[in-house]
Amino acid sequence: MFRAVSLMACLLLGIISTETVHAAVITIEGTVKSVDAQKRTITVQTKNKMLELDVSRKVKVSVKGKTAKLDSLKPGQKVKISYHDGLEIVLKIEASARGESQVELLELSELNEGAYAASPWLSSDGLTIYWARGDWDTSGVVWTAKRKDANSFFRGKKQLFPGRSPTLTEDGLQMVFLGTRSDGEKGLSLHFTRRNSIDEPFKRPREIQELQGVQRPLSPSMSPDGLTLYLNRGGFGTPLRMEIVVCSRAKREAPWGKPQSLPIMLDNIEKGVLTGAFITSDELSMYCVIEGRGKDRKQDNLMLWTRTSKSKRFSNFTYLTDGLPRMTCSTPRYVKATNELFVSRLISPSQLRLFVIKGFIPRSATTP
Repeated sequence: MFRAVSLMACLLLGIISTETVHAAVITIEGTVKSVDAQKRTITVQTKNKMLELDVSRKVKVSVKGKTAKLDSLKPGQKVKISYHDGLEIVLKIEASARGESQVELLELSELNEGAYAASPWLSSDGLTIYWARGDWDTSGVVWTAKRKDANSFFRGKKQLFPGRSPTLTEDGLQMVFLGTRSDGEKGLSLHFTRRNSIDEPFKRPREIQELQGVQRPLSPSMSPDGLTLYLNRGGFGTPLRMEIVVCSRAKREAPWGKPQSLPIMLDNIEKGVLTGAFITSDELSMYCVIEGRGKDRKQDNLMLWTRTSKSKRFSNFTYLTDGLPRMTCSTPRYVKATNELFVSRLISPSQLRLFVIKGFIPRSATTP
């Protein structure tokens, strides 16, 4: 027992080399699916299975023979990994120069019907989608569908209820969306619905009374725990300039607090407004689009913003254009589990369609 504990401690500290424990070290070849440098884990797809392994702090990482850091590895890279079989701790990683996966833009044709199909929202595993479709002169209808894996078509389309722009908690039990106002006024307001389990239908939706006064709400996006809600308000005939705001609540049963402007340093961007925000679970990255820049820059409007901590403003940004055709999009939604970015793409002035960017690898946003 003492010897086993000592061996584990030595491996973690990097005191014993891989040669010393050669009998317990296994070497595999595969493709990187994901890397978490902070948690020190790596997921690799081999010919036969998917492996998620812990990475030793003394790991030796090399890319094409040159020493590299763990966070330099990207999805799609071919790797040779040596790890201790009993402890499942990676001791050595040898990677190819770059990932072989290519960024690919695909239409989700199986979901696109009516004048618009828009506002995608994905489960955390990327296998269940919610979206809205309809005609421009109606409030639309919320739909859902599922797929077997990231390479399969979405099947079993199911109509839920009238509404637009669905957003759900990570457990799939609560949804916020845009629906018809209950006071008879024109326009849409924020509604919510819930269910007791993922296998049950949603209950009859209700308007969020404390947020009924939000002027022209657009593109709601909820945090995984359901305690933070991001959305656009204002613009288009209201006294307010369109902006991204954030609401919070102490628990799911509590009312939402007053919307506050999301801190964003807009000094360095062109004329226009940011819409369709999607904040990652660590709250340090934001996917969105910029609108209203004029005819000369109406394309390439996908953006990624970052900040160094939750208490800081989003200040660094980049346009997401690498490997993509020029296009005007809205409501970008990133799925880390499948390396996909889902968007609503404007095909014509009267057509919105759902697309997915496959093989998407997030880039670091830098100040221009």
